[in-house]
Amino acid sequence: MTFNVGSGPNEHHLRAARWSLEITFGLLALFYWMRDLVNRPELWAWLFMIFAFLGSLTVIADYLYHFEWQKRASGLGAVHHPVQLGPILLIYYAIGVLLFVSVTNKLNIPKNIIISLTFFLVGLAIFLSQSRASIIIFMTYSVYLGLIIFRDKYRLLTLMLVATTFLLLFLVAIDLMFGFETFIDKILERRLSNRDTIWKGYLLFPPDSIFFGLGSGTQPQYHPAYDVYWKPNGYELSATHAHNLFIGTYSGTGLVGLAFLLSIFFSIIRNIFKSSVITTQKYMLLGILGIIFLSTLTSSFTVVSSIKAIWLIFWLPTIFIWFWCRYRETGDN
Repeated sequence: MTFNVGSGPNEHHLRAARWSLEITFGLLALFYWMRDLVNRPELWAWLFMIFAFLGSLTVIADYLYHFEWQKRASGLGAVHHPVQLGPILLIYYAIGVLLFVSVTNKLNIPKNIIISLTFFLVGLAIFLSQSRASIIIFMTYSVYLGLIIFRDKYRLLTLMLVATTFLLLFLVAIDLMFGFETFIDKILERRLSNRDTIWKGYLLFPPDSIFFGLGSGTQPQYHPAYDVYWKPNGYELSATHAHNLFIGTYSGTGLVGLAFLLSIFFSIIRNIFKSSVITTQKYMLLGILGIIFLSTLTSSFTVVSSIKAIWLIFWLPTIFIWFWCRYRETGDN
């Protein structure tokens, strides 16, 4: 369809067609892997927690090594981008915690240590990335997870003590590295990073075909907003992808693509509530879904792409939730 409604060089539309083929094999690989994950939750709990632990360490170590000139933290591999590292590390951590809880109701000392230490490292890495969206998501998820784990009213004091301890640790680390006021100034100086300009362009100049969009291969410089809004107002550099999964999906694939995307979210929510897993796990699954949703409000533009960060932010956790709800209790592979 992108060849019929799209604009710009055909090579971009060929790439979009190639991505749609890659996504088929990528999803098949995820489905094949999830069977093993469901059957061996403790092994994969440790692995996901180690992924989050080591990923956070690369971010922190790289930032400290380049401290004199690097403005925002970034790590290696999948966590190389300051905006994307937060959601990826947090999703690894959230899945790891859920898998640990699914194995036993009472965590032993080694598990408590790795969960607590990784939480601190993930949080510090996210704060060093200076991504405001990631920081807000991390803080929201932290409160949410705390309320799930310590929902017994008699353990509320423990929750407050733990939360206060971690908050003080974060503040001390940030103050030692930057000075707290300097850190706040760094967070605020970028304002909306031109996202308001980007979103206005996409929303004020919708695609001609509301059902099929502009074509998933159409680049921002061929968007109707480029010549009549971004360029005349000196926003050429802001002419980039939508930085919002829902706006980007509507722009590229119209109402058809947006309906498909929304149906994935509604299907996942339905599966969570219909599943036979215990209530605590349902809450945790909803927490992971919340991370996905919030992370895609200010980044990404499509779920149909080559194997990139969106796979770790969107496809990995959504397929995991679906599989966990459908096959965890039945053991049906």
